Amino acid sequence: MVAGIAATVLAMRAGRSGRLAGRLDGRRPGAVPGGRPGPLAALVRDARTALVRPGVRTAVLGTSAAVLAGHVATFLLAARTAGTTASVGRLVPLLLLALLAMALPLNVGGWGPREGATAWAFAAAGLGAGQGVTVAVVYGLLVLVASLPGAAVLVARRIGDGRVDRPADGPAVARAPAARTLLPSPVPVPRVTTW
Repeated sequence: MVAGIAATVLAMRAGRSGRLAGRLDGRRPGAVPGGRPGPLAALVRDARTALVRPGVRTAVLGTSAAVLAGHVATFLLAARTAGTTASVGRLVPLLLLALLAMALPLNVGGWGPREGATAWAFAAAGLGAGQGVTVAVVYGLLVLVASLPGAAVLVARRIGDGRVDRPADGPAVARAPAARTLLPSPVPVPRVTTW
């Protein structure tokens, strides 16, 4: 979260001054522009463009606040389900530490740092490390159960790809599976022919 805020501020400042963008694409400060910008300069330019549009910052902040509120509410539900009787005011800082730990890319299937950080935070607050691990595990299970409808949709789509369409007045026509891509390509990709 802190890194994201820092990157956003850096991108906005770089866009205003233009000095950093020159350094990011390999040019010396004050050099004549004209070459193709490097990937980092393009990232800075795109971030600046996206965040300067009217209403974008408000929408991003509002959406981020809603997502954070959802995570905190789920953690509070997990804490109550696990039997924690501490007040909400005492739990929220502990849960925010656990959320920060979840952002670390050092987990296995989402499990690991969250449980460790929650155990540590609960022990430091006098609530017991075992209670912290229990809350973290219940949180993980709640999130897993909440994501199962999405898995059902994916399975239904996979099963539905090879179905047979039967028009009322003709023979059955097998429908070919739809081509799927992860990201749509806005530019047509040229076909390369080898000899």
